[in-house]
Amino acid sequence: MTRRLLAMTAVAAFVASACSMLPMASESRQPKPCAVVYSVARCDAMTDIVAADIDKNRDDVTAVAIVPDAPPGGVHLSAGWHIRVRIALRDGTIHDKEICGGVLHEPACLDDPRLQISSTLEAYHDVPEGSSPVPASDASAKQAASPIRVASLSIPIDRQGSQEVVIGEGSIPNGVWSVGTFEFADAWPDDLALRDADVVLELRSLERDGKPFDNAYIHGWRDGVERVQAVLRFDVLWFRPGATLELRNVSVG
Repeated sequence: MTRRLLAMTAVAAFVASACSMLPMASESRQPKPCAVVYSVARCDAMTDIVAADIDKNRDDVTAVAIVPDAPPGGVHLSAGWHIRVRIALRDGTIHDKEICGGVLHEPACLDDPRLQISSTLEAYHDVPEGSSPVPASDASAKQAASPIRVASLSIPIDRQGSQEVVIGEGSIPNGVWSVGTFEFADAWPDDLALRDADVVLELRSLERDGKPFDNAYIHGWRDGVERVQAVLRFDVLWFRPGATLELRNVSVG
């Protein structure tokens, strides 16, 4: 039985009971199975965010429905109206949460959700107004540097909660961070869920006087190379036994 069929079958049973909670509602306002309204991937993302809000996860949820809410007078739908998601739990309780109201970049608010990569690298190159830019790396330091390169990395997931994984160690020229990229082998794995669907790439100095890589101007320029460690941070909301987070083409330098 496919995941979509399983989702629709489970939710169908919930809809009947959910609808009875709104006896005076018109048909257009009745709860609808999530898998009928949205993709299975998006329903999974919605389930994760609503369940996490009450310290639960997918294993605690028996059904998910979308409850249509009419916007109040004066609200323009083009500005983004919220989606009311209703979950039923194994303990018999039902919980509602409004999501996506004007915040359309979250995975649960996208038709085709994807894991996303975050880092401080973009903000790292911001220079305070009126200040001199950080000097470019010199040729000798570039030649002496040892970028971190990993063709593939499999990270076993065996617990929930915040986690850190060291990708590797290397060095960057003159302490100037310029590259921090990787790819997901599976853009939306079905055996794990991460908070905000986000994996954070962090660069840490291994030098005794090393400063955080939050901003190049504050971090400063140094002679030669700076030894560094690349770390991934993420928060696991749910996983199946044997789940792994698969990365490809990691490049940090």
